[in-house]
Amino acid sequence: MKGPIQYIESFEFKEAIERIESDTLLVVIDEKVLELHSDKLHLDLVDKDVIFYRVTGGEDLKTFSELQKCLEFFLEKGVHRKSHLIAIGGGTVSDFAGLVASMLLRGISWSVIPTTLLGMVDAAIGGKVGINSKKGKNLIGDFYPPENIFTCLEFLSTLSLSEIQSGRGEILKYCLLDRATYNAVMGNRSLKDLIRTCADFKLKIVEHDIREMGARKILNLGHTFGHSFEVLQKLPHGIAVVLGIHLILRLFDQKEMEETLVALIDKLELVTPLDLYDKGLTPDQVFELVLKDKKRLPGDKIELISVRNIAYHVIEEISVQDLKLKFGNIWQNL
Repeated sequence: MKGPIQYIESFEFKEAIERIESDTLLVVIDEKVLELHSDKLHLDLVDKDVIFYRVTGGEDLKTFSELQKCLEFFLEKGVHRKSHLIAIGGGTVSDFAGLVASMLLRGISWSVIPTTLLGMVDAAIGGKVGINSKKGKNLIGDFYPPENIFTCLEFLSTLSLSEIQSGRGEILKYCLLDRATYNAVMGNRSLKDLIRTCADFKLKIVEHDIREMGARKILNLGHTFGHSFEVLQKLPHGIAVVLGIHLILRLFDQKEMEETLVALIDKLELVTPLDLYDKGLTPDQVFELVLKDKKRLPGDKIELISVRNIAYHVIEEISVQDLKLKFGNIWQNL
């Protein structure tokens, strides 16, 4: 990471943004955030040239056509290599805007202001940027870390229950990967503490493995199957990840960890996985998307992250044929 997370109180972004070494700010902002918080952001008071580009957050943003529209918009404004882009919104906005920054004039600096719980604990951290392909989610992109992450918890007050649940789903993932996060949740620590604990853990991981060649792979826990459910059932990302984790525990017969998962679901007030699966789906529908996941390996194998205990994770390689057989059997007995 190029810089630490800065926690901002009461929407006081002006001073932090003034310190950015650029005379031109390109602001990619979720129109819903602008509608709810324009009177609090005060970006018009910053002593810089500010160019706004409004987007609609969500997976429909992450397409080639939207990417081209945004790039052409900023190029028409006569931006320069010292311009600085700021993404303001949830995870899809930072994914999209970060890719814009990486491509515009062959790369300009950028910062992110996450406005969702999911963004604050996960999506805005680590520099993964990208768009979707017709072949699958997040298959086109780069590793391009932001210079700054400005986190303000006041955004959380206007989130929907679905958005809060999605963020809690990612917090659950961190509970299984990191003992400090698990202890914080089970010890009823404040949401502010949970956000900092998750963010600190992810920063520590990605600082040593920015391009996901080793330790960073564990952050994909639950995502291989989770992305399938996110697409097929239109579930919030974090909730789909919880489903993905539940399946992984069953695939590798981790009964004790499944009990731990249930306890964490209860603590975080999430919906039980067995109540979320759409049994109208077929195993082939789910598995078709699994095969398009980025963790597919040569030799007809796929890489999955499994957990044996809190903070004890294993990177498993399994043949596609074996995985399909196991998954089909488990699906029939959910």
